[in-house]
Amino acid sequence: MTKRPGCLARLLSLVLVIGLAAWGINNCVDRSDRARRAEEQRRAALTPEQRAEEDRRSEAARNTENAEAELTNRKAHAETFSEKCVKRFLKHPDDASFGLWSVPDIRWNAQRTAFYVSSTVKAKNDFGGQLTYRWQTIVLLDGEIWKLVSCAIDGSTMYHDEALTERLAGQAAAGTAPAR
Repeated sequence: MTKRPGCLARLLSLVLVIGLAAWGINNCVDRSDRARRAEEQRRAALTPEQRAEEDRRSEAARNTENAEAELTNRKAHAETFSEKCVKRFLKHPDDASFGLWSVPDIRWNAQRTAFYVSSTVKAKNDFGGQLTYRWQTIVLLDGEIWKLVSCAIDGSTMYHDEALTERLAGQAAAGTAPAR
């Protein structure tokens, strides 16, 4: 059996790396435990009123984060639904491109159920030329179902639901002004 030169050096290097990794992990766990204990001691030193106020603020912050996450989710769904609706009214929907860098303008009402979405789409015209069209939609989240209120492409109204428009107007008249 012949020994290859450097095997011992590689083995020592491997042992050193494993030792350093174990030390680093242990150090991180210790720091985490110390931080947790310090937080527990800080909370224990608070009066019941201070603890209750801190808990109330934490709950309010979580609720705000949840509401913002829900709005972000609805905006993404409104955008996706709007793009599907716009595609239905294009003459060549298979060739349509909403652009990777195109960021739509999205606005919503106070209840966060009605969304105005506008952007651009590149699609072929009747002659096969690729053109950029400006589009706008108004979509409504009715329970769990998205509904198209109106769709316009390059200034031409492609779809308009009068009943849903009246419903949105009634909500606005009831004092729920659009928000952003």
